[in-house]
Amino acid sequence: MALAGGRAVGLLWLLALGCGPGSPPSPEASPAPGAAAPRRIVSLAPSITEMLFDLGLGDRVVGVTSFCDYPPAAADRPHVGGLLDPNPEAILALEPDLVVLFDHHAVARAALETLGVPLLVVQGDTLEQILAAMQRLAERCGCAERGLERVGALRRRIEAVAAMPAPQPPPRVLVSIGRTLGGGRLQEVYVAGNDGFFSELIRLAGGRNACPSSTIRFPLVSPEGILEMRPEVIIELAADLERLGLAAEDVQREWSSLGDVPAVANGRVHVFTEDYVTVPGPRLVLLLEQMAAAVRQGSAAPAETPRPGRAP
Repeated sequence: MALAGGRAVGLLWLLALGCGPGSPPSPEASPAPGAAAPRRIVSLAPSITEMLFDLGLGDRVVGVTSFCDYPPAAADRPHVGGLLDPNPEAILALEPDLVVLFDHHAVARAALETLGVPLLVVQGDTLEQILAAMQRLAERCGCAERGLERVGALRRRIEAVAAMPAPQPPPRVLVSIGRTLGGGRLQEVYVAGNDGFFSELIRLAGGRNACPSSTIRFPLVSPEGILEMRPEVIIELAADLERLGLAAEDVQREWSSLGDVPAVANGRVHVFTEDYVTVPGPRLVLLLEQMAAAVRQGSAAPAETPRPGRAP
């Protein structure tokens, strides 16, 4: 048995650490008027790395975490540690003029502030915060117009999904974000609660969150708890199945023990295995489009789903 993918698990822990409301970023020292945009940037999260490359700033990225592997060019950058334990010495050795991190990177943030490293602290707990983080990156790096263009393109795709015909009443949707896979039976599952961007995606996709929790971002739920929720659609986020030697069908089959759950009884358990499904970055729109197709089963998905790095 194995937990779903190393990268997915790392991100699960990252998001779980931020399961509270989070604190707003403290004011950073603003660049002096006319100051040069940063040229040596270190990213401390895969989603931030994806934002930087999506904004055309990949050539300025000189360091990333060991989990930053998209786009492929990012994996070739020097690694500065993991998501929760970046190495301050490794960061300093790269002589960055900007390090970008999330507000819940409290330990790394404190260490880097002590060392006097220039920081940009962003938030990523909601869809709006993710888009705002991308725009802040663009403005700090001297490409505000590019930020407006990319964020605007993502908003248009989000709005297009939200405008699609949706079933009424909205079906109850459960998003499984992490569990032990490969044991042949369903055990406890981390699911998306009502506080965070996954719940927003469910709503935009045409559903309503089957999980009633609004105080815990990723509650751990037993099979009995899932039976009580009676989800009509289940979406399993299971990146890196190939690395685990599993197929989507194997993961789907493990839900069969909950035959009384409407989603299982009606064959509406969907397994998403793409590497972006737990990364709160610009490719989140691809996850939204997949979720909309699953929730609005029988309706057509958008005709084109270009990569967020290209203009739609």
